[in-house]
Amino acid sequence: MDEIEVTNDPDAGVELEEDVPEEELPFVYDDESPNLAVDFDAHPIGRKEAKKIAETVRSNFDSGYSDSEGFRTRFMNDWKLFTGVLPPKEWPWKDAANVHIPLMMEHVTRLVARSSGELFGDWQNVFGVVPMGPQDDQVASILNKHGNWQIREQIPDFRRQIGDRGVLAFFWIGDVTAHSYYDEEREQNRHEILTPDEFVIPFTFTSTMPDYSDCPWMCKILNRYRHELEAKRDEWFDVDKILDGPIPSAEDSPVQDMAELVAAAQGTEISDNPGNKQTANAPYKLIQYEGWMRLPNQERDRFVQVIMHHETQTILKMTIHEEDDWQDAERFRRQTAELEGYRTQQLMHGQALSALEQQQQAIIQSQEAGMAGPELANHGLQQIQQQIPPAPIAPHWLENPDDPLSGPKPPKRVPIHMFTHMVCIEPFVGGYGNSYGRMQADFNRAANVLTSQFIDAGTLANVQSFLTTDTVDFGEAKPVGPGSVRKVKGVIGDDLQKNIMPLKFSPANPQLMEMTDRIYGWARTSMQAPEVLSGEPGKSGETYRGISARIEQATKQLSVYTRKYADGLEQILKNNAKLNAQFLKDEEIINIAAHVGSKAEPVKVSRAMYDRDYRVQIRADLRFATQAQRIQEADELAGFAMKFPQLAGNPNFINAVIIKGLRARGMDDMVEIMQQSPPPPPPAPPGGAPGAQPPGGPPQGAPPGMPTGGPPPMGPPQ
Repeated sequence: MDEIEVTNDPDAGVELEEDVPEEELPFVYDDESPNLAVDFDAHPIGRKEAKKIAETVRSNFDSGYSDSEGFRTRFMNDWKLFTGVLPPKEWPWKDAANVHIPLMMEHVTRLVARSSGELFGDWQNVFGVVPMGPQDDQVASILNKHGNWQIREQIPDFRRQIGDRGVLAFFWIGDVTAHSYYDEEREQNRHEILTPDEFVIPFTFTSTMPDYSDCPWMCKILNRYRHELEAKRDEWFDVDKILDGPIPSAEDSPVQDMAELVAAAQGTEISDNPGNKQTANAPYKLIQYEGWMRLPNQERDRFVQVIMHHETQTILKMTIHEEDDWQDAERFRRQTAELEGYRTQQLMHGQALSALEQQQQAIIQSQEAGMAGPELANHGLQQIQQQIPPAPIAPHWLENPDDPLSGPKPPKRVPIHMFTHMVCIEPFVGGYGNSYGRMQADFNRAANVLTSQFIDAGTLANVQSFLTTDTVDFGEAKPVGPGSVRKVKGVIGDDLQKNIMPLKFSPANPQLMEMTDRIYGWARTSMQAPEVLSGEPGKSGETYRGISARIEQATKQLSVYTRKYADGLEQILKNNAKLNAQFLKDEEIINIAAHVGSKAEPVKVSRAMYDRDYRVQIRADLRFATQAQRIQEADELAGFAMKFPQLAGNPNFINAVIIKGLRARGMDDMVEIMQQSPPPPPPAPPGGAPGAQPPGGPPQGAPPGMPTGGPPPMGPPQ
């Protein structure tokens, strides 16, 4: 091949394009870019816009964090009561007893234990996947097994985060936020319960969406240590700029006072940094901002995710946090398939017309050459006209069928919401919910004050004080004890008694403790947490049904609010499915046991199975029935079935009753054995084997197939 020399000589006929200044190049970027921070930094306009975005993020966060200071302060004060951290007494009660009445912890943890035990009593089967259609039954069954296995085995902190921390925060704080995300270092899905010190939203007049989709923006505080930032070098931008900067400190903004309070309650301290970046104790404080924002070159606001270092306002990652709506994506795939079919029909129709046109030209040419007569030619042309196929019908949604570039509308883009919001008691105004725990905190404060007053009064009554005249001189102060002698100057004889008068205080008023008991009772009844929930024995002669009725009355209110937490749990599980749709392997085979002690079976699961949304259903019945009550109900159902021949003769019904009784007793291994056994044969009808006829044959006039004899007896046997 001849080499072509390219020069900038005009006479050569080839000119090189002159370098255009960076400022004059158009600023363009890809909406699907994995990190817009890199794209923006490559252009002067982008760098200016990135600076504006960083200022907006920090301004929104700082204002929201400051506005919610009262909410966080209440949270910290309630935590002190919950953990029993009391301020030390000062003079004159410095050495007096400082007693804490743990009614808040007792009542809240009582409800937490009941709710958590009901929702997560069987970790083998926490939830079920409901198919959207008959064709989805097999996929739903696979996702049901895989999902329960995943939250039980593959996500190690799911039990503590959602089963423990989440339920506690729900009843105590009343406002819970859970964040679902994929941890690339651990290569697993994560679901974190955030405290008010870690999550910020602006004031909203109403916020009822479970995924915060009705909030304009939200912020999560990320505490990341040096090694965690170093692991993000390939994914985030300008990581070294932060690592080479000042050493992080616990006092860096935003200041999280809750950390210091918890450290003090545990008897530890947050030490200062040692001065070495490699061994710094404090983490770097980052802001993960998700909200609506107008970006350059956009015609409307887009939902954006920004991860930024708060101190330096360095943007580490920025993306348009949107995805294709799964329902609209299904529409796009369906219409694309329809368009391909229509274009194929068009091509085949064109080919058929071309072939017929060639035949028509051949007939005309043969007629002109005298090889065929007019009649024969006309007959052939008529046959060709009859063979012309009808034109394919274009899809109704296709705007311009003649335009080869015309096609279905792209899928609609929707924000990605991975935060779940749960509230205990609904707020009518604002975004933060209320709780029973906050009411318990107020009761706890009152009980502590009354008890402290009772103790202080008793302390004062046990210590005497004296009034003396200025003529009495006790000399050098000496401690009073057994065998000690004090000399007094200035008075003698009977004057000593006249010049020294003891002060006697009344004993502690028992009404203070009576009021404490009343407050304790009010606190217990205000959140329906009687002692019967903690296993209080029944009254003398009280039957099982009586105890069950009291438990049912006590848990009726609890079941409603546990259902609210279950609704949030369903949203978290849907978010887990979204993460699987993106980060699960193309195909994976795992061994899953149906229950403890059973044999594990291989299950094949793929990322494509999670492409569409499935309805999630929590398996707990939320009746808070005890195991004894469930066994009693199953046994009563078995006895009920034996009273009616219609039920007793139905093998499927009897089989279901037996399985219910075994599961009520926690014998899932026996259920598996029973399900693997062949179904029992149908019972033989009275009078012989099936199909046997009584002497004389069927009654005269009876239609074929009609059973002989009278109708079966109804009601219980006599």
